[in-house]
Amino acid sequence: MIELFLYHHQRDVLPELQTLFPDLEAETWREAGVCYRASFTQGQIMRQIQFLHDHGIRYIDHHHRCEKRVRAFFQGVQVEGLPIREISVRPATRPNAHAVILKTAATQVWLFLPPEWLRLDAQLDAPCARWLCVYPRDGRVCAAQTSSDERQRPPEHATETMEQMQQWLSEQGYVLALRVPALCGMAELYRPWDEVTGGKS
Repeated sequence: MIELFLYHHQRDVLPELQTLFPDLEAETWREAGVCYRASFTQGQIMRQIQFLHDHGIRYIDHHHRCEKRVRAFFQGVQVEGLPIREISVRPATRPNAHAVILKTAATQVWLFLPPEWLRLDAQLDAPCARWLCVYPRDGRVCAAQTSSDERQRPPEHATETMEQMQQWLSEQGYVLALRVPALCGMAELYRPWDEVTGGKS
């Protein structure tokens, strides 16, 4: 799915644009022009992109942007202790939403990314609000709440060794979700067990 913005002085190219993008649909009207929604067509993508560039039409390719951001986000990540071998990103049925498939040597994980994921706004805190990030700091192992706003949270718990931390996490009902590279070294993300089981013990 792509978004196009056509300034009022570009309206002369609208008939050609509708021919090149059969599913072109007006979405919002603004003072300077109109926002449209459309899709690239297999076998015509290079021609469509060239037309947009030739006429100076601004556009956002949500799928390409999502795939680029997903691959950057999961670079170096491990799922249940195993490195990710393959990442697939495909459009979901909901407009501007995407399905992500992470494959390791042992399993594959499906994720649904709503349109809000690309905006990186405060709504992203909600799904992981109860997760903990475990990382080394000053010779100790710390656990703090996760954050999507890049602000550091104060540690909720600290231990001398990773074994002690894992014991504490187990007692608190947390399980390993992801292992990610961080500035301080390798960090681990833990989620509550009731999120994994849907509240069932």
